[in-house]
Amino acid sequence: MASTTALDLRRGAAIGRAAVLARYATSWVFLIPTLVFFVGWQLYPIFRVLWMSFTDYHFLRNQPAQWVGFLNYANAFADPLVLTGLVRAATFTVLFLPGMIFVPMLLAILVDRVSHPTLATTYRLILLIPAVIPGPLIFVLWKWLYNFNIGPIDYLLAQIGLVTPQT
Repeated sequence: MASTTALDLRRGAAIGRAAVLARYATSWVFLIPTLVFFVGWQLYPIFRVLWMSFTDYHFLRNQPAQWVGFLNYANAFADPLVLTGLVRAATFTVLFLPGMIFVPMLLAILVDRVSHPTLATTYRLILLIPAVIPGPLIFVLWKWLYNFNIGPIDYLLAQIGLVTPQT
């Protein structure tokens, strides 16, 4: 009868870990460019601006930046205009962020519960069409809306006397 020791179990676990790492090594190699791109485009600017916020850095001057610590933050919070801006940003976030999350979630749940396949597909298409309309088409549509000669916005403004028709 064979007996298994703790050493044998650990060796098996190590071999199992090595096999898992070897299996996923190719995946990690393909992820390296994505990670480099993420660090370069997301994390580096965040840390750079954080560092600059503690200095008297001026873009147009050729002088080295001097470390000022929290002086920039103290000056900013002493300015009533900054506080007004922060209050407005917080108000905007509180008012619009729930609508940007909960309304689409509610619509997704409701569409998912539709049992009739044709009706469910129709609802999904109605909700998806605005997301897939290409940007150039939207540009052409707005250009037509604001056209001085044939645009409906200019026509309505001319009808109520706010602008004169272009000749």
